[in-house]
Amino acid sequence: MASLVLILTVIVLVYFSVKKRVYLRSLRARAADSELPLEPEESPVSRALVELVAVAGGIYLALIMGVNFLKLSMPNMVMIGGIAFDPMAALALTVAICEPYVRRLLRAK
Repeated sequence: MASLVLILTVIVLVYFSVKKRVYLRSLRARAADSELPLEPEESPVSRALVELVAVAGGIYLALIMGVNFLKLSMPNMVMIGGIAFDPMAALALTVAICEPYVRRLLRAK
């Protein structure tokens, strides 16, 4: 039961993060000049998902390099609610999901 709640929570958080990224990208697209595309257009959702994975991957690499540089001892896998996952990957995904909201808060100040 706990693993189902965890999975649903992650799905909901990814949904809201992708929705926010699509909204921010559409605001930028309105501000940009409208030219005829030379290549096929990607959907806003696919671009937002690619951006989410790219940001999470960059954060993951930075975390791994920092842990290796500092020679910290980290577990390879952590089990929560019957789900085993890499703690660094989970942290990177969490930070990437929160990133558009933090960026919005910092820009508002």
